[in-house]
Amino acid sequence: AINAKSNFLATMSHEIRTPINAVLGYSELLALELAGPLTVEQRAQVERIRASTGHLLTLVNEVLDLAKIESGTLRVEVRESVAGEAVNSALSMVRLQAAAKGVHINEQCEGACDARYVGDRDRVRQILVNLVANAVKFTKEGGSVQVMCTVQAEPPFGRSRKSDGPHVAFQVSDTGIGIAPDQLEHIFEAFVQAESGARSPYTREQTGTGLGLAISLQLAHQMRGEITVESELGVGSTFTLYMPAADPMDSPGRL
Repeated sequence: AINAKSNFLATMSHEIRTPINAVLGYSELLALELAGPLTVEQRAQVERIRASTGHLLTLVNEVLDLAKIESGTLRVEVRESVAGEAVNSALSMVRLQAAAKGVHINEQCEGACDARYVGDRDRVRQILVNLVANAVKFTKEGGSVQVMCTVQAEPPFGRSRKSDGPHVAFQVSDTGIGIAPDQLEHIFEAFVQAESGARSPYTREQTGTGLGLAISLQLAHQMRGEITVESELGVGSTFTLYMPAADPMDSPGRL
């Protein structure tokens, strides 16, 4: 039954993405005014279409990733990549959202910018985008999000140890609403959003499926990494992604 459901979700998600991409494509053509000039109001409406369609595509991609994870068909690349590049790539996709909300993002990788980790570059970026976007989402205007990367000899995993030795740690800290202690054990479950109040999508103030953290944790595990969280209600949260540091003896492949 689980496999049948996962296969159905994967098929439907794939088919739904085709018309969504078409809507995005045509809205971008309209924004370029190839079919004629737009008024200020028309351009604003086109931007709303693009934003809403982009959000819908993100949701569909999350469902597709979840289906692949549940069916065991998700594959990740194993390659050496640079920590600083992963952070810069992720932040470039979130800075606009943060600026629109009035949340300051501070990147402090410094000496660890050139540190190399082993994993799927695109999936690591996906995890970081999710962690930073979540931090921005649950931080009020005037707050801040800090992104740091360091190399740790023996990281303190809060869950099962996936691999020993040095790890590159990507730390995302915010001054947001924080997470209640009784919710911490549930935030990595699918369809859960930790927010004052609770588990029903009808009572939450923030949008989203609640799949982001669940998918991020599974992706990290697929790459022999880990995600930990520390939080204090009303003060803020710190999520840390640990990825195995590159070893010259490692060879590229797939997991």
